[in-house]
Amino acid sequence: MRKIIDGHVHISRWHPLPWTDPLTGNTRLERGMLIGGNGVPRRSLPSYFVDSCYPVDSLIATLDENGVEKAAIMAHLDSEICETAFEAQSKYPDRLMAAISFAPKAENVEKLDYWCDKGIRLLKFEMRGMEETFPGTTVETPELAALINAADRRGMTLTIDPSPASFPCYRPDCMKTMIEKHPDLKVVICHLGLPYKGIQNDADVYAKWKDMVFLAKNPNVYLDVTAIPDLFVEENFPYRSAMDLFHLVYDEVGPKKFIWGTDIPGTFRTATYYQMIQAFERLDFLSESDKDDLFYNNAEHVYFEHTK
Repeated sequence: MRKIIDGHVHISRWHPLPWTDPLTGNTRLERGMLIGGNGVPRRSLPSYFVDSCYPVDSLIATLDENGVEKAAIMAHLDSEICETAFEAQSKYPDRLMAAISFAPKAENVEKLDYWCDKGIRLLKFEMRGMEETFPGTTVETPELAALINAADRRGMTLTIDPSPASFPCYRPDCMKTMIEKHPDLKVVICHLGLPYKGIQNDADVYAKWKDMVFLAKNPNVYLDVTAIPDLFVEENFPYRSAMDLFHLVYDEVGPKKFIWGTDIPGTFRTATYYQMIQAFERLDFLSESDKDDLFYNNAEHVYFEHTK
């Protein structure tokens, strides 16, 4: 049986509902609904998540049910993420590495050092959320750059959700500059750079997407291949056009640069855990060794070698 690390999952604490996050202003409602900054309700979890939460024990049960050894917990920008990450990693230190995130403020460098001293080794930024809460923010914004400098200094891994490829805050040029400034910092670009079905039909967006994902040609840059069911929701399993895009990037950067993951629990809206494994397990252009790298070895190197 193949060893598996899920390289991209999320957890969330229970709260009496409705609950509004004091940092982002997002309001969590019952049955997986969320009201964001634009005031429009949207579904963030399947409706059977009645309490709209996914605590760490539920994550561990999901991993056990699907034969998954470890997971990397990613971070949304919210007021509790550092405490939630630390509690989860402390409870299951042999199975979980957890990311923290911060608002782009200079005083948060000291907080990063505090949590790093307590064993946290992953830093995550979601650029769409940053743009919505702190307009104009890029990885070159001085406050965010200071946090990235601190992550590099502390030997952390940086994960970046670059936002959908069609959004103005999708900035491969800024990412390139940041990566060149930090050649020793492990950087993971999430969700295969967030393509979508038919992206090839929009020449400008397609070019920006390729600029983003081909940053993985740098020795310190990796790509996670996660959230495919959400990105290609109109296509359904086995997500053929998504796999074609994955194949294109694979041919350019090679098998050592990809980290498989699911982005659960949100992706349970559109796929089962088994489908998210099989979408990649069934690819005949990957050798067995390539699949071992994709499902385990690369994530072990990027996310878990900090613990050795």
